[in-house]
Amino acid sequence: MDLGLSAILMLSAVVVMMTLWFVTSSTGFPVYALAAVVSLVGINIHVGVTIYFSRIVIIFFLLAVLIREAMGRRVRVSTEVLFPYAKLFGLLLMVQCASVLLSDHVLDGFRQIAIYLSLMALFFTVVIAGSKAEIVTKAVKIYLAVGLVQGLYGIYQVIGGSHGWPTYQTFMDGIPTANDRTSNGFYYSGAYQAFRATGFFPADVSHYAGYLAGVLLLAIALLISNRKSLFLHLVIVVCSIGLILSLSRSGILAFVIFGLPSLSYLLWRVQPKPQRSFWILIRSLAPLALVGMMLGTMTVVTLNIDVTWVSDAIYSRLADVVEAGENQNESMAEHIRTRLLGLDALESSPIYGVGPGVNASPWLSETYQVGWGGSHSHHINILGETGLLGAGLEWLLMWMVAKYMWRGLFVTRESSAERNLLAGMLSAFVTIVLGNIFYFYYLNDFVWFLMAGGVALSRAMIVEAQNSTIYKTKIPVEAGGLGAVSAAGTTYITNNL
Repeated sequence: MDLGLSAILMLSAVVVMMTLWFVTSSTGFPVYALAAVVSLVGINIHVGVTIYFSRIVIIFFLLAVLIREAMGRRVRVSTEVLFPYAKLFGLLLMVQCASVLLSDHVLDGFRQIAIYLSLMALFFTVVIAGSKAEIVTKAVKIYLAVGLVQGLYGIYQVIGGSHGWPTYQTFMDGIPTANDRTSNGFYYSGAYQAFRATGFFPADVSHYAGYLAGVLLLAIALLISNRKSLFLHLVIVVCSIGLILSLSRSGILAFVIFGLPSLSYLLWRVQPKPQRSFWILIRSLAPLALVGMMLGTMTVVTLNIDVTWVSDAIYSRLADVVEAGENQNESMAEHIRTRLLGLDALESSPIYGVGPGVNASPWLSETYQVGWGGSHSHHINILGETGLLGAGLEWLLMWMVAKYMWRGLFVTRESSAERNLLAGMLSAFVTIVLGNIFYFYYLNDFVWFLMAGGVALSRAMIVEAQNSTIYKTKIPVEAGGLGAVSAAGTTYITNNL
């Protein structure tokens, strides 16, 4: 039999088996699968297009939905939650398409829009499948487990780089992959004569740092409810070390400036006794810091590692933020320049921008006489690429997601692990959104998983609280769910999932 035909038959058999698996699996299985793979961006297959694990999960989920519909097993969808996002997604895509058609890089622009489409599909998959709080909670635990692996692997890269240890790229030799800027799986910084941690984000060390910042916030939030969890302690210690070894200014600053303050504030708000959360947080993190220092010292002594470069590098990179351009080994001056180019693109076309896809087809700035291929800030990027109209719609989407998560935090006064988890998801989202001032994390799959997971968890908590209230007060609710009003004038949402 022809080799090509054999490969097609084998691939078809795998597709059929996986689709059947999704059809017969539990409702939350797609959420669990996505939680495990959204950060493994380095493991992909590039055959004209880049096939990520997350895309495969979404395709199988959609096939399973179609098959279940054909079998009469209807998929319950909370339309009152999804429709506002669907409408906004539609408007955003229309503006992006108009911006692309008015640009001089149509093909590359539509490739960028295709990325948005895949992220929107991921968002809807998690919101639809994450219909219960326990599903999202379990998915986050899987997400944290992969985060622990990411942290360990980042540490491994820093130590193993000089020893020539194998990486996952070693085992993928011959398989075409995309966006790998490492050398044999290691990212070496010539400015510091040292290796940096990138994990399974081989194209961008700062994406790795932004991801770990979110993992840390989730783990800290859950630790408030489960202070004896060895797993959470390991996640916090290992991922903290991974974040530091990344030497990413944007990730470290986002975590310190936006992450910890927002999480502290949210935990203070959701606790019945506000001061209790702060004391628990301090008592939980202080031993972790001590254990982390002890483990780090033992590792350094055992492996005879010179770590003076870490403090020197971090100081140099943060000092460059204040005095950009003073240190020629740093890059802040260049980052400021790309931001100015982005603002110049906005000025040239303030309504629709110069079109998405400038990272592949740079836009020529007549003011600076140089090409603009994107800024180290997602917010500047969307302003320059899609103008005030596109940026405004995207900021509205960010606001809607944050507002819905905020709503779920206060449907009950009772302290619970789910409530703390939602506070952690909201703080991680706030950290990433505001961190996009420093860098561009927003178009990563893990960001949209956190967005959708937060919306799904908030919805599940709202429904549970409303149903509990209806049951306790025995107030009849009209069929149809949304908009049923009690005699007291309270609006309830029934479980229309």
